[in-house]
Amino acid sequence: MLSALTTWRERVPYGRTESFQDDLRVVTVGWALLTTAWFLPAALDHTHGDVTPPRRAMLQHRLGLAASILDQRLLTLTALCEQVLHESYDVWGHVPLELAPAFRG
Repeated sequence: MLSALTTWRERVPYGRTESFQDDLRVVTVGWALLTTAWFLPAALDHTHGDVTPPRRAMLQHRLGLAASILDQRLLTLTALCEQVLHESYDVWGHVPLELAPAFRG
């Protein structure tokens, strides 16, 4: 994915600007929150333990990503992500997101 983003940035002038970096941070937090909302029902439902990747792992991974973004405009949202992430650790423990079989070496 990183190489695809690098290639895209090289070919599209806007991709090399600070505005793009700002937009990417905002969109990443938005994507993490939106997809967390999508996967929350399955993460709370114990009958979906055989779903791959586990929804709890996906939820924690995305909340962790969003919480790590440093942007003054997003402090409230990233703090919320960090709070929910730590609450999920308290309830479920740490559920690591493993690489998909296709990406394992």
